[in-house]
Amino acid sequence: MAEEVISLRNVSVHYGGMPVLEDVSLSINRHDFIGIIGPNGGGKSTLLKVILGLVKPDRGEVRVFGGDPLQNWRYIGYVPQYSLFDQNFPISVLDVVLTGRAGQALFKRYTGQDKKLALSALEMVGMLPLKEREIGRLSGGQQQRVFIARALAAEPDVLLLDEPAAGIDSLMQTEFYELLERLKQIMTIVMVSHDITAVSAHVSKIACLNRRLFYHDSKELMSEDLEAAYQCPVELIAHGIPHRVLREH
Repeated sequence: MAEEVISLRNVSVHYGGMPVLEDVSLSINRHDFIGIIGPNGGGKSTLLKVILGLVKPDRGEVRVFGGDPLQNWRYIGYVPQYSLFDQNFPISVLDVVLTGRAGQALFKRYTGQDKKLALSALEMVGMLPLKEREIGRLSGGQQQRVFIARALAAEPDVLLLDEPAAGIDSLMQTEFYELLERLKQIMTIVMVSHDITAVSAHVSKIACLNRRLFYHDSKELMSEDLEAAYQCPVELIAHGIPHRVLREH
C-alpha cells in the first residue's frame, strides 16, 4: 500500500476576501512525481505555501507526514519561483548551498557534517566542480541547480519546485529534467509549472489547478478538466505526448 506523505482535505484559501483555492483535496504518496499545471493566478504557488505551512487555510485540513506542516517542515525542501539575490554579492556556490543547512544548525557554526552534505548535494546536481565560483557568475540554469542543491542539503523527503525551469534555455531544461528523473528515485517531487508540454513528458502524475483542483491520481487529464481550468477549449493532451492543440478562443 502506498505511503501518504502529504494530505489536503477540502482546503480553501482567500486573499482579501477573494478565493484563491476552493475546496482542494489532494493526496501525495512517497516517490510520487506530480506536476501541477494551470493558468497564471490559479493558486499554484499558494498551494505549495499551504503545504509548507506558510499560508494557513481558511477551511480544511493539511497534514504533512501525519502532522502539522509547521512541525514537519524539516522533511520538505523548497525551491521558490524567484530566488532573489544580489548578483554582485561575493558568495560562493558552496556557501549558498550551506545556507540550506541553516535550519539544522540553529544559528551555530556549520559543522563538518553540514559541509559534507552540501558537497554531496552539489555532486548530485552536477555542480561540484564549480563549488568555489561566485553564484552571480553562473548561468540561469546553473543557478537553478545550485538552489536545488541548497534544498537537497537539508536532506528532505519531499521536494517542492515552483516554476523551476523558468528562464532556462532549452538545452539546460533537458539536463534539468534529467536531474529530476534521478531525484524522483529517492524522494517525492511536486513541481508547479505553466509548461504543459514539459510536465506531460516527464512527470508520473498530473493535476490541473485554477482555484479548484482537477486530479485523478494519474497522468491522465480529461479534456473537460483542462477546459474548466483554462476556461478555453482543449482538443488534445494525453498519455504524456509532448504536444498540445488548443482551438482559438
